[in-house]
Amino acid sequence: MNQITDIDKYRVNRSRYIFKEKKVALANEEGMIVTYGCVVLVAKENDDIVAYTGLERYVIDLSKNVFSESRFRIATSRVIGFLNYVLHETKVNNLSEIDINVIREYLLKKKIKDNGEEMKSDSWGRIRYDIFVFLQNYYKCNKDKVEFSYNIDEILETKIIKEKRQKGIRRHVVNEYKMLNIKAPKKRDNKRRNRVIMYGHLKTFLYVAKKYEPMIYLAVLLMAYAGLREGEVVNLAFDDIEIKRKLGAVEKIVIHLEESDKFRVGKSHTGVIKKIRQQEVYEEDDFLEEVTRAIEFHKDYLESLGLPNDGSNAIFYNKHKKPMSVKTLTSRIRDLFYNHFIRVLKETSENTIYEGETYAHIEKYEEEYPGAHMFRHWFTMFLITKKRLRPELVRHWRGDEPDSDSYEEYIHLNNDLLEEYKKTAYSFQEGLLEDIYE
Repeated sequence: MNQITDIDKYRVNRSRYIFKEKKVALANEEGMIVTYGCVVLVAKENDDIVAYTGLERYVIDLSKNVFSESRFRIATSRVIGFLNYVLHETKVNNLSEIDINVIREYLLKKKIKDNGEEMKSDSWGRIRYDIFVFLQNYYKCNKDKVEFSYNIDEILETKIIKEKRQKGIRRHVVNEYKMLNIKAPKKRDNKRRNRVIMYGHLKTFLYVAKKYEPMIYLAVLLMAYAGLREGEVVNLAFDDIEIKRKLGAVEKIVIHLEESDKFRVGKSHTGVIKKIRQQEVYEEDDFLEEVTRAIEFHKDYLESLGLPNDGSNAIFYNKHKKPMSVKTLTSRIRDLFYNHFIRVLKETSENTIYEGETYAHIEKYEEEYPGAHMFRHWFTMFLITKKRLRPELVRHWRGDEPDSDSYEEYIHLNNDLLEEYKKTAYSFQEGLLEDIYE
């Protein structure tokens, strides 16, 4: 028996190693040295790299998403968390050996944070999503090389979503990742569920913005009529807005979203563009005229404050006469919402045929603030319900990728809100306020 080899001496102690993301200098397709974030295996003792795994290539599906460094970094950290679970808490030796039970056990574990608190539902959902994207990409690229213990049908299901239209029903195919018989955490995120203001309510908000917060009146218009995000709006300079005329009339307003954080000083962001592109104000005559007038109004307002109003200068400023940050913009929108918008909405609905309907919406607004992103949602719902545009045109006007599934996901996730938005009868009448305040 003394001559029998102790096999444990030759087993790798997996607890001595850990997966990490490391910045690695590699040559790109043109032969230039570029720094990439890579998933590597390192020794815990000295942080030396033991192996370059190449697994970072499966983190994001670049056929559906434009590469974003911040998005890649977040998704990679979630995938690394899963890989370390597999390394330290299972006997799996290869990703192809992972089965549905390993995936399910990890997701169950992630419902509870390290401090014992329950994770918020949306945060848990994003972890689940990134892990499933990684596993799906790995499976698609390697299914012909090795045998897998899981298959795509176990984690992905296809649903047909029906959208009611005047000329019948349109069906949309939506792919969703399965829950694997796991209930999502009950604790909600701070992410808003009631994320939009109703169709007719926008005019009320524009009224109070122009009256009480003229600095952000144009910003709200650009978010509502061109679908811009908050970070994109505060990043604008006057040169970024191009008004095209034909025979004296405004034919098109093009917004050049081509440089992020151009007014940044120090650590504070002054506007990150999610996707570099050219965006247009929707080709509705009223929209084009209203935005054109708002630009002139804004220039006059800036001149009255002694601020520049042309060229490469910022369009929006804070009270210190510095380019406005996203935080300042969203804070001002929230203050307007609660201090003026809801009050004016009540005053213009009282003793009208809209009173009952509007008060029901006001209760929802008071219970849950929709967030500054509500104007981009308003724009999306306007395109879908009022203009009845085809999916490819909705994507175009929103600035989405042509082959993205944003339209189908939007219909699926916001079906009830779309119906409410479509049926809202309220119409803002400034004359009612004049009667009230006489």
